Amino acid sequence: MLLTLLLGFVAWLVRRHYGQPLKLTPLEWRLHWAVRIVFALNLFFFMTLSGIFLFPLKRHELFNDSGNIWIWLVQSIGVLGAIGTIVVFYNAVHAWMSKRYRIWEKLQATIFALACLGVLWLVFAGHLLSFKSNY
Repeated sequence: MLLTLLLGFVAWLVRRHYGQPLKLTPLEWRLHWAVRIVFALNLFFFMTLSGIFLFPLKRHELFNDSGNIWIWLVQSIGVLGAIGTIVVFYNAVHAWMSKRYRIWEKLQATIFALACLGVLWLVFAGHLLSFKSNY
C-alpha cells in the first residue's frame, strides 16, 4: 500500500513532466482517488496504532481513561479503512468488467483488493477494532 502511494506520486510527476494526462472517466477518477484514500487510511491506522502502543512502554499514562479517546479516534479511522475495502473491491470488479483496462491494470486492481482483504483479516484477527478499554 505504501509503495502504491509513493509510486503513484512518482507516476504523477513523470506524467506531468512529459505532459501526458491520465485519461480516465469521471467514475474511474473517483475510484482511483478512493482507493488511494483507503490505502492512506489503512496505513495511517497501523502506524498510529503502533505508535500509540509503543509510546507508553516507558510512560503508562496513555493506558488510562484519558488515553482512551486517542485509541478510539485511531480505531474510528480503522473502521473507515475497513469500510473503504468495499470501494477497493468495487474498483476491482469495475476493472474486470471494463474493456478499457488491459490485463495488467486488472491484475493490479485485484492485487489491491487482496491487499485490503489481508489488512481486514489482520484487523479482525488481531481484534484491533475492539472499542473496549480492557488493558
